[in-house]
Parts: sequence; structure tokens; C-alpha cells
Amino acid sequence: PENDSKSPVLWATIATSTPPEVHGITSFAHVPEGSRTPVIFSSTDRRVPALWNLVHARGGTSGVVAWWNTWPAESVDGYIVSDRFARSLLLHNYSVDEDTGLTWPPALMAELQPLVREPDAIDRDELARLGTFSDAEWDMLIHKDDGDEPVVGNGLVALKYGYQATLSAAEASLHLLQRYPQPDLFANFLELPDRVGHHYWHAWEPAAYEHVPTEWVDRWGNIVPGTYELMDEWIGRFVAELDPDTTVFVVSDHGMKASHHYSGSPTSLDMVGHSGTHHRDGVLIAAGPAIRPGATGRMTLFDVAPSVLTAMGLPGSRQFRGRPFAPLFAPAFLAAHPPSRPGTTSSATRPAPRGPRASTTSTCRRCRPSATWATTAPTWCCRWAPGAPTTNRRRGPATAAESAGVAPGRA
Repeated sequence: PENDSKSPVLWATIATSTPPEVHGITSFAHVPEGSRTPVIFSSTDRRVPALWNLVHARGGTSGVVAWWNTWPAESVDGYIVSDRFARSLLLHNYSVDEDTGLTWPPALMAELQPLVREPDAIDRDELARLGTFSDAEWDMLIHKDDGDEPVVGNGLVALKYGYQATLSAAEASLHLLQRYPQPDLFANFLELPDRVGHHYWHAWEPAAYEHVPTEWVDRWGNIVPGTYELMDEWIGRFVAELDPDTTVFVVSDHGMKASHHYSGSPTSLDMVGHSGTHHRDGVLIAAGPAIRPGATGRMTLFDVAPSVLTAMGLPGSRQFRGRPFAPLFAPAFLAAHPPSRPGTTSSATRPAPRGPRASTTSTCRRCRPSATWATTAPTWCCRWAPGAPTTNRRRGPATAAESAGVAPGRA
């Protein structure tokens, strides 16, 4: 179905290993029962636990930044910086201006607030590393979204929001990794490649279109590849802060390709872009102690969450439609840490929880708290809990597998 290719749907599938009819995120927005006003999907609309909920229920710590549909931020042992932390074009178009639920713990927002880049504060000289803009183009970029009217299909405005929101998330991620000890699971979403792919593909691959203005090719031809270089730099900064036992996954929800048509012209800037469309095949790059060097293969989005839990030495979930992608893993790692059946306890030991934490609370009477871990007593809701309670896995003496150099790490 057409909606299945929309990013919120795909990223919910990545996080839950379930299809949209199960996880409940079916588009960008929906009209609640009894209302006529569409609202953006939120974390409360997700019907099954996400990867960070599963890690939490298994006694692990999580740090999540800017992942789709994470507002309001859920309670975990660790932190969540929701997708409404920075101002996105989607929030503008739906007239959303939240001031609660932006982070977990709630007090973390005050610490991160100085890192939020407002869309109109975008720096023209800084953006020049990607592309340059005429005065008329820059005026459109800055002022087209003045007022409350939605802005749809304008690549200039989309670039402004995408760049500022992405850099806000990146700087928040780096701040958290530098200020606090690393959580067991760290997940970050960077939206800019999607924004520029949709609106500037014609300037990068002009041969796939008819009559692309030469001045756009000259001035905007680096926006797509330059964005990937910028994201590579930020990922490099994140990796530099991670412990050596960390397995890193770089994942896209889809690829991008030329649509063979574009809109707008140098004298008609109201609808610039619309030149890239989704390619079914995305990208997965993995490296770390759990990964077999040189491994290749074709995974599905359903396989990402099971593979991440396997790399962490944690059991899977009965909800998963996918499975750990065995060709990805080093044989010695799988031999020492075979994927556990859902509802069982992994043999892996885990480090103590770390990061800005607050003890969670639960309103579900059937919930049972996990064992007290470090200075907190995290709890989970029964619908998020694994089939069998996990035990506390505080770091102890090295196991035989660890001594052999194949111990599970973090992801």
C-alpha cells in the first residue's frame, strides 16, 4: 500500500519488527475518533513496544534522539529526546507547538534547550557548504513559512527545516554522549538526507531530467552528496564517543532515486523540488565486535530490531516478524551468544545502567518492577514486558565468552 512507504510507517516497523497493521503507525497523521482535525501520530498511538521499550524490559538502558513518533517521551532507564524536540516542517504544517513531554526525564529539556536551532536562525554562510542561494531564493527560504499556513512542496523551506532539525538532533546526541556514560542502546534519527533527496536530486543527477537550469546544477549540485558527507562527519563524531564494545548500525528506511521530473524554475520558486522519489532498497552498514567483517546480504526492515537485540546479547520478542540476520554476525559471536528464544533470559551480562535517569512509574496494576539496578528501580507496563521476567544482569566477573573476546556489547 502507498502509505507503507511513508517514513513514520517504515521507522515504526524498524523499531518494532511489525507491520503497520500491528504497530498502528499508518501515515504522518490521522483523525482521532470523534474529531475532524488531523493530528500527527504519537508514541501513544503505537500499539506494540519499540526497541527501547524491549531493552528497558530486559533490564537495559536506552538513549533515543529524534526518532519518529517518540512524543510524548516514554519513561525508560536512560533518556529519550522526542521527535518534537526541534521544530520540523511537519510540526509547522500541523500547527503543533508542544512544551511538555519533549524529553525523558522531563528536566532534560532545560539542559538541551540551548542546542535547539530555530528554523529562521539558519546561517547562510554555514549552509554554503551544501549550496548557495540567490537573494530571491533565500528570501523564499526564510519567509515562505511566515504565518500559520501549511507549506507543502517547497524544497527551499524543506531544506531550512530539515537542516536545522537535523543539526539540533545531532548536537543533542553528541552532548548526551559526552556528558553521560553511554547507554546500552543508543538510537538517533537524522532526517536531512530524506529532505534533500526529495527536492534536490535533479541538481545532482541532471541527466535523468529534461532541461535542468545550469545555475541550479552549479549551485545546488552538491546538496545531495554534501549532505551525505555531513551526516558521515556526524556519525564519525558519535562513534568516537562510543566504547569499543559497541556494535554500530547505520540504517535507512528506504533508498532514493530520480523521479525524472521536477517542479519550479529560477523565476518560479514557490514549488521548487519534487525531483527524488523512494527506492525500495535502503542501506544497512554494520561494524563492531558482533559483526563478521565483509558480510553482505539482503535484510528486511523486520530484521533490524531482532539483529540489534542479538548484538546486545538480549532475547527477542514474540511480536517480531523478522529474525536476527545470521550472515551479518561473526561466527564466534553467534557460537558464544546464540539468539535467545523470545521470553527467555539471555546468558549475556550487561553493564550497569548509565545516563540521566529517573525512576519510572507505572499505572498498570499487573506490572511488576524489575530488580533494583544501580540507584533506580525501573518498572515496565505489562504489555511491554517480555514473556518471562528477565533477571538483573549487573556487570560481574568476566565470563568465559568475554575472556575469549566475543562478549556482547552495546548498539
